[in-house]
Amino acid sequence: MNEILNKLKVDFQYLTGFVYKGMIASIGAGFASRLAEFASKLSFIERNAFISTADKEYLYLQTGNLLPPNGAETAEGYAVFYGDSGAVIPQGTQLKDDNGTFVTLAEAVISTTTLSGNVTVEDGIATLVYPSHEITNCEGTVNGVSTDITVIDTSTIQFKAGYLVDGEAVVVKTKNTATVPIVAEDSGIIGNRDLNDVLQLKITIDGVDKEVGVILVAGGKDEEGVKDYRIRVQDFIRNPQSPFNDNNIEYVTKNSVRTLKYVWVESPIEGEVQVVALNENYGLTAGEVEAIKVAVKAIAPAQMDTTAISAVLPTVTSVQVVIEDLYPASEGLQNEVEKNIKYIYETDMYEKGISSSLLEATIYKTTSGAEEVESFTLVSGNTVATDNTFFKYTGTTFQ
Repeated sequence: MNEILNKLKVDFQYLTGFVYKGMIASIGAGFASRLAEFASKLSFIERNAFISTADKEYLYLQTGNLLPPNGAETAEGYAVFYGDSGAVIPQGTQLKDDNGTFVTLAEAVISTTTLSGNVTVEDGIATLVYPSHEITNCEGTVNGVSTDITVIDTSTIQFKAGYLVDGEAVVVKTKNTATVPIVAEDSGIIGNRDLNDVLQLKITIDGVDKEVGVILVAGGKDEEGVKDYRIRVQDFIRNPQSPFNDNNIEYVTKNSVRTLKYVWVESPIEGEVQVVALNENYGLTAGEVEAIKVAVKAIAPAQMDTTAISAVLPTVTSVQVVIEDLYPASEGLQNEVEKNIKYIYETDMYEKGISSSLLEATIYKTTSGAEEVESFTLVSGNTVATDNTFFKYTGTTFQ
């Protein structure tokens, strides 16, 4: 910058034919100010011209306004109120804890709650499985005996077994309850709460306990940061696509529903989208199905109805590889063979087959130190590509 200023001074002296130091200094300072402003704008333009350095709003322009950043989302879920039977919780009731405020979305009336079934007993603890119960940790009675009830998840509760024996029928009565849908007042992950978290009434209600149990409040997400958005934009630019094609639907679904391990997109009928998915346990819960629909609808054309979006579980077929007469039959070589076979099956095995020749070639190429496979017989393990079928590798057996 000083070099430019000095050159401007020389040019000014040459053009005017005289030297007036004060004027030169004043004009030079003006030029310097303008040049500094220009340099700042040039730096701004240069930074936002490249995906690797652009600010978020300019990253959006890089996609042709086709891939907007993900905004913050608000957590919703359910809470359990306890109190006197018949007490009313009005819609709009406010709840709070140290980190946020929530509001009820419907009116509810507290009533008696009874669970029944047969318990399993182990180490003095009785476990009762009761699908879709709606309670949190609380006091209650089991066959008339007072006890503390611990909620493990939304289908399992536990309590001290006492005199109970394995398989015995029980009737569990908790404090009177009402389950109410609630929503966080602030968007972002700050609104998420886990099972058995405790909220409190902001204003007391006659006949209703001040403490309120949480079943689950989820779905709260912070506004997408520039780092994560930049990665999505880079993927988008490398693979030009409209926001609503198979690749982007798959990306958005996996990014939104983090419990999913595999996602595929099918379009069995024009104008409809079917997402095929598996979670880490090779299943798909009702909650995950709804979350997938919400994620896909968010990027779908405005005219697409929610009924045109579905999420399904593929047929999961277990595959056990059986090998006879492996030679050499050392433990080290067996471990390496199994590792290599597992690697093949850990790729995307939806509607894909693994031929016997591929398995055999993989086994023959296996080594362990100085040992290498000399002979074996492949009994089973190959698969044939089948519609809507995922092949799940369950291990290799050596006979």
